[in-house]
Amino acid sequence: TIRDIFEDVVKKYKTIHVLINNGAISRFNKSVYDITLNEFDEVMDVNLRGSFICSQEFIKANQNESYGRIVNIASTRFNQNEAGWESY
Repeated sequence: TIRDIFEDVVKKYKTIHVLINNGAISRFNKSVYDITLNEFDEVMDVNLRGSFICSQEFIKANQNESYGRIVNIASTRFNQNEAGWESY
């Protein structure tokens, strides 16, 4: 799990200074009315929930440090309208 990975990293390196959230999926080339709830949940789990859990674990691991940065990478897809990609 993500939590296990953070525990392993802290054990090995003692501290984490920077977290870069860059995980995302966009493989559902479907209209909104065609995407299933399971597909929607998968996108939300990877694109939002994954970054949230990583940020949460980073903050826990970094709470006694004087320096730390979280960088969230976002897609530019919001301004690249294309038929069939609305669900992303």
